[in-house]
Amino acid sequence: MVHTRRVLLAPLTLLLLLLGSPAVTRADTVAFSWTTINGPVTTPAPMQFLATGSALVTPFGGAAFTASGLVGATVGGVTSVSGDFTFDFGGGNSFLGTFTGENFPRDPTTQLAPITRNLTIMGGTGIFAGASGLATAAGTTLLTPGATPPVTFSVLGTGTITAPGLVAIPEPATLLLLATGLAGVGAAVRKRRETEE
Repeated sequence: MVHTRRVLLAPLTLLLLLLGSPAVTRADTVAFSWTTINGPVTTPAPMQFLATGSALVTPFGGAAFTASGLVGATVGGVTSVSGDFTFDFGGGNSFLGTFTGENFPRDPTTQLAPITRNLTIMGGTGIFAGASGLATAAGTTLLTPGATPPVTFSVLGTGTITAPGLVAIPEPATLLLLATGLAGVGAAVRKRRETEE
């Protein structure tokens, strides 16, 4: 009977340590994605642009988005761009970094031009303090009829971010694996009890 208690006590103690340990529960790399960011693009100076908008970033919530950059060389109709960006979630929580990308030729009928962006996360505030990561984005710009600019943009994207303040939410598969393991321990203990009796 004493041996059975030890067999049961060891896995339960380990489980409590795992669940109660901040080092284990603070898995600090999180995958994220954002729904379409829509907003205006202005040109504060020649060869410069400023894009602002808002997005719903899963799993972090709503964010104000800002990107400012420079227009580079155009080769074969494709224009390179680079600059800085910020996702601001309010309450002192934001992440920021740099981007590079390309603007492709505009369709003469729809006035839509495809764009791509590669984002490098290089810091942040609040839960994103010390953040790093990568993201990619794709979308279009639309030339507003009768004006050059203003232009509006629409992009969506995905990425991963790592920061000490982030807590990953366990995936359903991870929870299922944990539950299966605990059920197996329980069955082993029950079987052992039956054999000892």
